[in-house]
Amino acid sequence: MPNHRITLVCCFFFVAIFQLSAQCPITVNAGEDVYLCAPPTPTQLNGDISGDYLNFNWSPTTGMTGSNTLSPTVAVSQTTNYVLSATAPDFSNNLVDNGDFEGGNSGFTSDYTYSPGNLVPEGVYDVLTNPQDDHAGFAPCNDHTSGSGNMMVVNGAGTPNQNVWCQTVNVTPNTQYVLSAWVTSVVASSPAQLQFNINGAPLGGIFSAPGGTCNWQQFFQLWNSGGSTSATICIVNQNTQLGGNDFALDDIVFAPVCSVTDTVTVHVINISAAASPPLVTLPCEGATAQLSGNGSSTGPNITYEWTTGNGNIVSGETTLTPIIDAAGEYVLTVSYEVDGNVVCAKTAIVNVILNPNPLSAWVNPPQPLGCGAPTTLLFGNSSQPGFTVYEWSTMDGNIVGATDQKNCTVNLPGTYTLFVTNTSTGCTATTDVTVIVTNNVPLASASSNGLITCVNDSVPLFGAGSSAGPNITYSWTTITGQITGHPDSLNTTAGAGGLYILHVTNTSNNCTSNDTVTVPANVTPPTVIGTLPPQISCDPNQDTISLFIFLGPPPFVLINWTTADGHIVSGQYTPAPQADSAGIYTVSVFDPENGCYNYDTSQVIANFTIPIADILPADTVTCQSPSIQLQGSGSSTGPNFSINWTASNGGNIVSGGNTLNPTVNASGDYLLILRDSVSHCADTAMVSVLADTNIVVAIANAPDTLSCLVNTVTLNTNGSSSGSNLSYFWTTTNGNISGGQGTPNPTVNAAGTYQLLLTNTTNGCAATDLAVVELNTSPPPISIAQPDTLTCAVLSQTIQAQNSSSGNFRYFWTATNGGNITAGDSTLTPTVNQAGIYTLTATNLGNGCTASASVSVPLEAGFPTVAIATPGPLTCTTFTQILSSGGSSSGPNFNYLWTTIDGNISLGANTPSPTVTESGTYTLQITNSSNGCSSTSSVVVLQDTVAPAAVIMTPSDTLTCLTSQLELLGNGTGNGT
Repeated sequence: MPNHRITLVCCFFFVAIFQLSAQCPITVNAGEDVYLCAPPTPTQLNGDISGDYLNFNWSPTTGMTGSNTLSPTVAVSQTTNYVLSATAPDFSNNLVDNGDFEGGNSGFTSDYTYSPGNLVPEGVYDVLTNPQDDHAGFAPCNDHTSGSGNMMVVNGAGTPNQNVWCQTVNVTPNTQYVLSAWVTSVVASSPAQLQFNINGAPLGGIFSAPGGTCNWQQFFQLWNSGGSTSATICIVNQNTQLGGNDFALDDIVFAPVCSVTDTVTVHVINISAAASPPLVTLPCEGATAQLSGNGSSTGPNITYEWTTGNGNIVSGETTLTPIIDAAGEYVLTVSYEVDGNVVCAKTAIVNVILNPNPLSAWVNPPQPLGCGAPTTLLFGNSSQPGFTVYEWSTMDGNIVGATDQKNCTVNLPGTYTLFVTNTSTGCTATTDVTVIVTNNVPLASASSNGLITCVNDSVPLFGAGSSAGPNITYSWTTITGQITGHPDSLNTTAGAGGLYILHVTNTSNNCTSNDTVTVPANVTPPTVIGTLPPQISCDPNQDTISLFIFLGPPPFVLINWTTADGHIVSGQYTPAPQADSAGIYTVSVFDPENGCYNYDTSQVIANFTIPIADILPADTVTCQSPSIQLQGSGSSTGPNFSINWTASNGGNIVSGGNTLNPTVNASGDYLLILRDSVSHCADTAMVSVLADTNIVVAIANAPDTLSCLVNTVTLNTNGSSSGSNLSYFWTTTNGNISGGQGTPNPTVNAAGTYQLLLTNTTNGCAATDLAVVELNTSPPPISIAQPDTLTCAVLSQTIQAQNSSSGNFRYFWTATNGGNITAGDSTLTPTVNQAGIYTLTATNLGNGCTASASVSVPLEAGFPTVAIATPGPLTCTTFTQILSSGGSSSGPNFNYLWTTIDGNISLGANTPSPTVTESGTYTLQITNSSNGCSSTSSVVVLQDTVAPAAVIMTPSDTLTCLTSQLELLGNGTGNGT
């Protein structure tokens, strides 16, 4: 149990205050909420507890290190709440009557004798303000409560296990209590050895009164009432010394334990910064564009800031859609702020570039004025013609007609300016062109030789005789022919018959001359005249038919018939081949004189007698009429007609597929094929069958699981058909419906399978579905290993409990029959220091189910017995004494140790019978080496060395010659011979 802190001042401050307001006398602060940017790093919590507390714990401890401190470190992956819980004694609810003895000798019992005014001999007590008033050898101590009030002063007896103070109080079962008392020694030697006792069982270990006098010290233990409704509280003296062993008690408290909790939240902040598109193009210098941070995080505490080092933000730098007007790199910072402090920030970058193909304007080189032309046409151009408007101007020329068209007519030399504007972006561009005057016309001469045929597909074109020189350019054009060579050279080639024009231009003045030449061609294909399409019977045994074409000039041609879907029997290379199948037949005719081809086609059709297939409109499939009969009335009938129905698009034929009236049961398309078995000709008809669209869809859902926490589950029909014309009916064979059987949301309180019957009361359609409600009431599978025995050497044990399942559990240990838990009462491994019964209660936080198990921690008893016979005194004739410990515990496991502070042990200090040579107090300590327990006792060796007084009486006479001897008489004092 960490950090016990109960002191004189605070304890009784709580008593005074909380008698008015029964609250737990501590304040728990789990610390300020923590905000971490994902992915989070481990962080430290900062809990604080004001006031005197018994213990504390954090929950949950998953991912936590240092959970036994107020500043643990946690590693989380998502937002998590941590609860700090602390316990303290509720001193405002002290169950002890007259615990401060201000009521005198009342409210308690004692095995000691009440002796007012006299604290002699041992085994007596008194309630008074100054111990020295009753015993001159006691220190003049003040009481603990106020310094001037009463206390219980005790002259300790030499008999162990005597109750110094007892009181019986009523308690609440299964409640944690704290027992506290303040003790001081009134004689410094041999401090009292005290122990708490409740209902006859020791509570906690033996504690010693302070070594000095008038030094108050508090001792306390925790106790769980278990099933008890009353508690007899006692303070027992285990010291057997008669010398010393004198003490005082005050401010005895027995109060319930209360708890206070506080929660701290570790927030894991997930934010994102996005810029779309990441590349933005400015159409031109000075244009504006809107950037977009769509896709970035939004919501409370989210802020935005756009920055740029080489661009320019016009507006909206704290929004997701700023306006910019310059190329550069723009950075969007998305921040999560708490109380003005940035907790987490993410960035995204947009690069803005200028259009690599900006708007531009140019004018084709114009024809000069002159050369017989009074005007010339300026051809304006824009790199973005789809959104361009044009504007012409001049300072020294003259524009004839409109100035806002793409092309402009001028009649004076000068400089002309074209100004273009993109109406979509507002971007502009300009260009200038100069118009001159010239009259130096070049010479053009065009000629050719050869004939164009279907075999010879090109002839040369010549410009011989035309002007030549560095300023002369050539250009061939044609309207009816085809130029296959370079059109801008003096000589080229023609790929078709027609008229060809040679343009010769003097580039120094843009004057141009033209000449023409005609290229002859013979590419007339042979004449082919087809006949009417022949017909073929449906009878597969019909003879072949003859195909025939008429041929025109030239007189000699080559003929070839082909077909992809028919069949030529003979005469493939003649004007009249024989065919026996319907199909398309193609004839090609080739003129070997000019290499030209001509083509024609002839279709052979089948002459069938077509039967009649006719179907009446179909009824609708409904829930009342799940199947209907189609009507093929009006169709051809007779023994030579075969009938076949097929279904598509979801249709289904139940029966009668080879009759005119089949039975069907699904919406879809139904095709009737009626075939004449004599002519092999057939006819078809189709009818569509519809189905009532009000088909019922039933979906039953069980959204929860029954557990120790969840007693009922409300089923639902989410996803089912809805409407006022629907009726609901739930049934079960192995569960239990507790309410709402005829509603969409019944309540159930037993695991099982529940069937929903959903009926459309308008059309009678119905559907069913099942919902399965599961039960999870598995208690935690806990077990406890038998702990070792407590001894005087082994003062604490760790109990080892196990939970063989995984999940989230809460653990709570309680101690009865004198047990005491010092640490880990909310873990599987508590530490205990008293014999007793320890019970673990485990709760599965997933389903609320609990399980309990108990184990007994034994105590190996066996304090050695120490008995010392009273020795005789040391005298002038008896210089040594042998001390006797007859009647004491003996055996190989008992160790003897004699000590003295004012005598002298000359021999046998580690034996049952040492030899001593000086008077004084001798103490024997016997230790049981098997369990570490020891007991002590003392004996006093006295000394008698007072010499007796000797007196010789005056003789009655004098020696003379007559009196030769006299009798001397001696006398003395004291005991002796």
